Formats: sequence, structure tokens, C-alpha cells
Amino acid sequence: MVEFGNDNLLVLLGQEPDAHLIFMDQNQLSAYVHQDPFPLFTNDLRSTSSEFGDLVQKILGRQIKLDASFLNAVFNETSGHPFLTVNLLREFVDWLIEQRRPVSQLDLSDTDFADFAAAKLKAAQLMLSPEYQFFRGVISEALGSDGRDISPWLHLVYSALRDVTRAADSDYRCLRSDYEVLVEMNRASELGFTPEGLLGAASRANFLAFDETHVWPRIRMLGRLSTVVQPRV
Repeated sequence: MVEFGNDNLLVLLGQEPDAHLIFMDQNQLSAYVHQDPFPLFTNDLRSTSSEFGDLVQKILGRQIKLDASFLNAVFNETSGHPFLTVNLLREFVDWLIEQRRPVSQLDLSDTDFADFAAAKLKAAQLMLSPEYQFFRGVISEALGSDGRDISPWLHLVYSALRDVTRAADSDYRCLRSDYEVLVEMNRASELGFTPEGLLGAASRANFLAFDETHVWPRIRMLGRLSTVVQPRV
């Protein structure tokens, strides 16, 4: 991989920030790894001309017109995550079809997204939609007892994401002090993790974000899904 990376761009996608680590006496790779945070596609709050705008337009097609407020609403849910953005917009298009919207009325704004969210981002719909089947499976496995034994870091991060989302206010923000209590309730110390260490790693891996007083889901859509999935038994 190191030899290949000398002449080619090598992109590593994973859920843990140290996934590139191997036995240190054999590890020539980590010294070359640079971790980039989300968003993979940047969004301009005032314009439709951005990487994220181009992505959304390609997904929806040129017949559908959209403004910056619509892009901002989608970005608030997916944070530029390409897979979840595609999942969400496929569901959105299905909703437009259900609404029998003629092509002449497909000028989209944040009002359209708010109507969609009220109808399709409810718990029951998130569990029923085939678009989110992959992430429901991943989250269910991580939250289960086997997930705690096999991948304790991922188990605790998804548990924190779920609990923070449930405890958050209308802006999806949870107090740092409440976050620390929630992590301790999941017995993180038994697995060798502190609330601060887990938060730092989860933010680098794009699960959570934080400031001096609050913690919130880095990808709101992933937070939503984590609250409706049952842990795998």
C-alpha cells in the first residue's frame, strides 16, 4: 500500500480514526496517512454553486430546480455524507411522486424539505424505508452485545450518538455534562474509555461534534437512525 501510494492517490474509508494502525514494527503506512474530516462535499450557505450543490443536482436531475435553502436543509441532515445523501434524496423523490407534484412545480426550497421531513423522517418511516437498510444493520450490530465484545469503540460511539440524539434539544444539541453522564451509564470505563477520549475520537471519525458546552450528532441523519434501531441480540 505504501509503494502504491507513492504514485497514486490512496483513499482509506473507515469508521474508526485509527483503522490504519497495525503492529508498529511493520507499520510503514501510518506516517503517510492524513485524516480529513467531513464534509466530503462542501456546501456554500448562500449559493447552489458548490461541491454539495453539484452532487445533489446530479442525484435529482436537471429537471428539478433547487435553491440554496433546500441545499442547506439537506446538508443539515447528511453533512455531505454521499451515501446518506443519496439515500435521503431517493426517499425525497419518492415522496414527491406520492404528492403528484408536476414538473412545473419542482422549484425546491427549505419549505419543501420541511414538509418532507415531517412526513418521512419520523421513527416509523425510518424503520420501514428500504433506503436506510444498510445503516440500520450496521447500527444494530454495533449496539448489540456482540458489538460491545468485538468492537467496543464502535459500540460506545454509536451508543453515545443514540443517547445524545435522544437527549438533545430542538437544535440537536446536548449539554456536555449530560453527555458525560450518558457515556458513564454505558460503562465506558469498563472498556478503557473516558468520556473525553471517546468524544475526541468520535469527532475525528465524524460521529459527534462539540464545543465548550454542547455535543451534537455530526451527521443528524445517522443520529436519527441510531434512535430507532434495536440492538442485535
